[in-house]
Amino acid sequence: AEEWAFTGSALITEYDLGGAEAAYRRALTLDPKSAFAWDGLGLALYDGGRLAEARDALSRALALNPSHARALYHLALVDAREGSAGKAISGYSRAVELSPDDVDMTRQLAVALGMAGRSAEAQTRMLRVVELDPTNGEAWLDLCLLSLDVHDARRAAVALQRATEFGAAPERLAFASEALARAAR
Repeated sequence: AEEWAFTGSALITEYDLGGAEAAYRRALTLDPKSAFAWDGLGLALYDGGRLAEARDALSRALALNPSHARALYHLALVDAREGSAGKAISGYSRAVELSPDDVDMTRQLAVALGMAGRSAEAQTRMLRVVELDPTNGEAWLDLCLLSLDVHDARRAAVALQRATEFGAAPERLAFASEALARAAR
């Protein structure tokens, strides 16, 4: 079962969602109590846009292991895609509590907080992301924009410089540069 679950993980990284789903389902046929396989199946279904099925698989993973940080995170992604921002933030928060050094989870929590208008909390979380991954240009760019939201132009300028150094998306860099210029006026 474990081998099939690992095969599913490898196939997800190659974005072979059908193959990943089949491998995880095979793993679950052999071991229906594998939270790892239920989580992987949930992620494959989520990536394929099958949100109700993803929610079911992720809920099964969490029933088997309520402290499964990845399953909590993946369920929060489902909540966010379905428009349940509060539930998503709660799920991301629980996942980050369990895995405080996970860059993806922490960044997603910061973005969700920012989108919910909780910019100061979001800025604090994004500072943690760039501490964990100091060469993440997109996270530096997110920090720039969040810093502008809390009127911290100095930090925004430093973050924009780092975002530029570490290859953030040019169109987002242009937007952030314009926003910083407007804030300086």
